[in-house]
Amino acid sequence: MRESRLLWAAMGLALVFLGCAGAETRLPGAEQGRTLVKVEPSRIYEDCFKAGPESVMTYAFDASRPLDFNVHYHEGGEAFYPVKDKGVKSTERTYRPEKKQYYCLMWTNTSYLPAHLSYACTVRKAEAPASSR
Repeated sequence: MRESRLLWAAMGLALVFLGCAGAETRLPGAEQGRTLVKVEPSRIYEDCFKAGPESVMTYAFDASRPLDFNVHYHEGGEAFYPVKDKGVKSTERTYRPEKKQYYCLMWTNTSYLPAHLSYACTVRKAEAPASSR
């Protein structure tokens, strides 16, 4: 019994140090390339990526219940929200950052029940426009 509690405590500490997440539980069996989490009621989950004008962020998610979602960054003590959606269960989008920043995908569970979230995000270098001859 004591060993079981120590194992759970160690797993909990590992989650605290993995990524920038808040009040979530990583679920086993993640699909290839996707992260699965449980977002507790009245809590958030966020994942942050460095990106800039030379980058393209492609993200997609599915949730078991509607969540508030945004893409944001912080600058000079303020938060800026280039993408902001309320009550969405899924989306698939591409976003081209205007500034070099750490951009965060953030989901807020405003429900009184947990929500299961599956998401993926890739940041890649934007392709140069084709030149005209």
